[in-house]
Amino acid sequence: MDFIKNLIPAICITVIFVIGVAAGADKERVKNQQLLLEQQVKYEENQKDIIKRKDATISLLLREYDSFRSSSLDLRDTVSRLQHNLNESNRKLRDSEGACSKRLAQCQELLSRGTDLLDRCAQLYATTAIKKDAVVNMTTTSP
Repeated sequence: MDFIKNLIPAICITVIFVIGVAAGADKERVKNQQLLLEQQVKYEENQKDIIKRKDATISLLLREYDSFRSSSLDLRDTVSRLQHNLNESNRKLRDSEGACSKRLAQCQELLSRGTDLLDRCAQLYATTAIKKDAVVNMTTTSP
């Protein structure tokens, strides 16, 4: 019986320790769940912000792409008009050799400028297309 009386304080201490460990583990689990939820909320807010910025960038690039494409089409129309003018000038030159030679030179100069502008536009169009493709790739690979 003395043995049991001597064990009672040890048993009580052990039971209290086990209860304390269980309560502490439960409290730690609740704390970890709360931290996890907070991190998830922050992550979701960050993702929404990233998606919003990405969408704004894509919209801007698409508007610029459309603008450059429109400019390219305008330049092509201008070059076509200049070529038409040149052909018309050539026809008139054949009709009246001396009076149209100056006009022909001017048209040829305008056509040359138009061609240079078209080349620049094509380069700009290609650069914009590469950037647009990069953004599209970025949007398809981001979460």
